[in-house]
Amino acid sequence: MKIIYDFGAHNGNDIPYYLTKADKVIAVEANPELAQKIKQKFQNDPRVIVEECALVITRQETVNFYVHKDDTRSGLDPKENLSNYEIKELPTKNVIDLIMEHGKPHFIKIDIEYFDHIILEYLLENNIKPPYISVEAHTIEVFCLLVVLGKYNKFKLIEGAKVPEVYPEFKAHCAGPFGEDIQGEWLTKDDLFKELTKTGLDWVDIHATYL
Repeated sequence: MKIIYDFGAHNGNDIPYYLTKADKVIAVEANPELAQKIKQKFQNDPRVIVEECALVITRQETVNFYVHKDDTRSGLDPKENLSNYEIKELPTKNVIDLIMEHGKPHFIKIDIEYFDHIILEYLLENNIKPPYISVEAHTIEVFCLLVVLGKYNKFKLIEGAKVPEVYPEFKAHCAGPFGEDIQGEWLTKDDLFKELTKTGLDWVDIHATYL
């Protein structure tokens, strides 16, 4: 069974695509309002399981979650004036426990606003290395973790702002395709490093595989 994990599912607009690539989609969304919208949208599809929680690497049961006025910027680590956020105490799930509950991943998308590298490192340290993975990268640390801890050796980049332009079947703020559906050839780690120096890390998803 192929299982896709959508960490930071937002409004669920990527899920219909994921359902064409997997038998089950685990959509994780901490923002209660967005999680409820996803549940309503896919209430008649048993292939979609919505986990309404914040992902953590600890055993704490609740955490402060910062809901931004722009819901694409909500997360555990506020980067702006707190007046732009509503603070909510939300339930959590340890990311390893979540995967043990639902099954081995075929693809994991990590887009959880400045907490991405922390979740990625914890997954890799616990030997969770799916055939395909994508991580929003705000720092070079994500690339280093994928290469050093993950031993991934093939990479592609997706610039978030250009997704609707390059892949018209996806709406704005969608993560877009993964794996072989991404345009272009897979890059080596050296080629990816050179590419990152050109594109920067403002709104970039790094996709990786070892297949």
